[in-house]
Amino acid sequence: MIGVARAPEPENFSTTVGVKGQKLLRTSNLRPPVESKFWKGKEHWRDALDELGDSYSWVCAYAAMRIERVTGSRSVEHFKPISIYPSLAYDWNNFRLVCGLMNGRKGNFEDVLDPFEIAVTERIFDLNPLSGEIRLHIECPQRFKKLARTTIQRLKLDDARCNQARLEHIDSILKKDWSEAESKRQSPFVFARLREQGLI
Repeated sequence: MIGVARAPEPENFSTTVGVKGQKLLRTSNLRPPVESKFWKGKEHWRDALDELGDSYSWVCAYAAMRIERVTGSRSVEHFKPISIYPSLAYDWNNFRLVCGLMNGRKGNFEDVLDPFEIAVTERIFDLNPLSGEIRLHIECPQRFKKLARTTIQRLKLDDARCNQARLEHIDSILKKDWSEAESKRQSPFVFARLREQGLI
């Protein structure tokens, strides 16, 4: 995970998502907790997926790896879970672009760092380039340390699958299979840490 600059709400968001969603919320009189089956067929937030992807360069907010537009498992993740905060179900500022794997792992939990709350220049996580494993960065601000550790555990950012994906990205970057621009596009976290460590 790296810091993500919050993108402004797209011009057409209110007509594609907001109006339908707010009308539903006004007529539903929801009280938390809201069961997931309530949202079946009401996932108007999916209409914003293309705008969300374009706004965030198709990079998963949690894994910090590119999600392919067609073959990737892209999803709208509600940072504030809609089972607890139904009024935020159709709120652009509550949307995070994430891959399906990370969305499933985050679920309704609220013990994960918000990439919007991290300054783009802040270093929270570091990378072991030999194993693909991540750890807290030596410069991780004290205010983030506890939540950063929980984030690694909750999202399983250090499991074999994530480590292998990072290793493949490290290999592509170090072998120069990707240009510098493509490296940043595909794997911004890995690229930034390799550069910081003087490996590229």
